[in-house]
Amino acid sequence: MSFDIRLSGEVERIVAQTLPGLVESLVASGITAGDPTLWGPAAEDEASRRLGWVQAVSVSRPLVAEIEALRAELVERGVTRIVLAGMGGSSLGRVDQEGAGWPAAASCAGEWACEDPGAAYRGLPELAGGGR
Repeated sequence: MSFDIRLSGEVERIVAQTLPGLVESLVASGITAGDPTLWGPAAEDEASRRLGWVQAVSVSRPLVAEIEALRAELVERGVTRIVLAGMGGSSLGRVDQEGAGWPAAASCAGEWACEDPGAAYRGLPELAGGGR
């Protein structure tokens, strides 16, 4: 895969100054490999627990058929509303699923307790009225 990026002014100068060192140090390869040492010794322990996202595409690809089957099952059962719950970033899933044949959705992330079903239900006024 390749792409072009066009820069100008101060940003172009900073990129021209910084990019060669990042390439020489194989930073992109280190991120792809999930190398927590890239963030320095003080952050290595925390980084080692936060790099799962770099494998998201390869780990998620096998789930596509299962997710499509779930969508078909929900639609067939007449489910019209769902809650997407998770830690951070879960609201992003809503963008991907809307308009793709999924029921209406709201996300639960950070504003109220996702682990309490009652709180989750009360926290979603747009889903609280009607639907299955």
